[in-house]
Amino acid sequence: MAHKPSIDQCIEISTVLCKDEWQKAQSISTVKNQLPDCQRLSISTSCLGMHAQALDEKNNRIINNMPELSEANQINCTEPFYFSNGTCLPLCDKWKQYSNEKSAAIDVITILSALSGFTFGSITLVVSCIGRRKMFAFPAVILVYMTITVVTFSVLILISFMNRKKLFCSSENLIQAIQNPTPYCSFIGSVYYYSLLQLSVWWLCHVTTVFWKIRFPFQAKMMENGTKSIHLAVILLGLVIPIIPIIVGFATGGFIVDHFPPVVCVTTSGDAAYYTLALPVSFIIAIGTSLLILVLVTIVKHTRAVKRRSAKEGFVGTAEMKIFIVFCYYVLIGSAALAAFTLNATTSARFVKMIYQYFACKANGDSDMCDDERSAYERFTYPEIGTASFILLGFLPAVNLVYVLSCDNLKRICIFCNKWIRKQPLTSTSATK
Repeated sequence: MAHKPSIDQCIEISTVLCKDEWQKAQSISTVKNQLPDCQRLSISTSCLGMHAQALDEKNNRIINNMPELSEANQINCTEPFYFSNGTCLPLCDKWKQYSNEKSAAIDVITILSALSGFTFGSITLVVSCIGRRKMFAFPAVILVYMTITVVTFSVLILISFMNRKKLFCSSENLIQAIQNPTPYCSFIGSVYYYSLLQLSVWWLCHVTTVFWKIRFPFQAKMMENGTKSIHLAVILLGLVIPIIPIIVGFATGGFIVDHFPPVVCVTTSGDAAYYTLALPVSFIIAIGTSLLILVLVTIVKHTRAVKRRSAKEGFVGTAEMKIFIVFCYYVLIGSAALAAFTLNATTSARFVKMIYQYFACKANGDSDMCDDERSAYERFTYPEIGTASFILLGFLPAVNLVYVLSCDNLKRICIFCNKWIRKQPLTSTSATK
């Protein structure tokens, strides 16, 4: 008797074991028509692991009577699953890979982080415009560029929460939605990778500039005439380099949702994400941290000496200490993001396999017998680290604001507010007349 493949075997082959070959076959029209439709195959009992013997009799009855199944009396599909083609399938907009309480907590924290990034970022940009003589000069203007990046990404995160079903679900069936991502998924995945690498590149450029000015103040002063050229080079680096992971991501299969409920998307290839994003960011943070240590050594070594000198001779003041705090804060952001990427890359294959095993177990409508499958894949997820990176990223503009709010800028803000307040009675009086 010929072996008939099951839905879980088909999904495992097409998404894990032979993923690249399956995608190449789908791109060939003559071969694509010969590939099976995984959703039309029957359910295998082998995926049930320790519960196989307990469910064997019932599963065989379901498979043998597949054509006679009805929604009413054969299979009871509980949310977030629905009945289709004789089996229970996960709903794209309803299924959550964590408990309701944990998923709600992650959503609330992510939204608050995005609101923090947008609010503090907007305030930082307004204050920077008020003190534009200082903040729009190089290299301080790099903080403005980084703030714009965070504000843009925060807005997209908030948009993602408005209508997840429309933005992330190309099909009601979650499995098909994963295999066929929406254009918005590809877009926000690209912005996510672009933003992380862009922030890292600009951060390193800023660290290098400050390192050069503190460690070699006389040489830096002699090269002030070339500031515009350096500024232009920094802008080009920050705009061009982050495009690389996006191009590689689309070349290796595009972007897919890897977290439900979805917030952002990632590349289908873990190797692509590692070599074009995680590895470069690792080198950037390592180099930047080394420079920061050298700067700190210089500050500690010459603290007493520079206090006796004038500001023109290279005194390390409050502004330099503030920017040092900003630099150290971004090390935390990069470290948290790298930890999340690394854990995701090392566990994604087993995680996907266990997710599909859980779906296959739930396909017969039995919810009580699939707890082990759910707890198995939950052991390979680390939402706390990913959430921590979002929190740190959301408060980056607040840390930038600490640097932007100098005494001069505070005076300008007070003068602006006083002028605005004084104009209000005059305006109301003239309107009454």
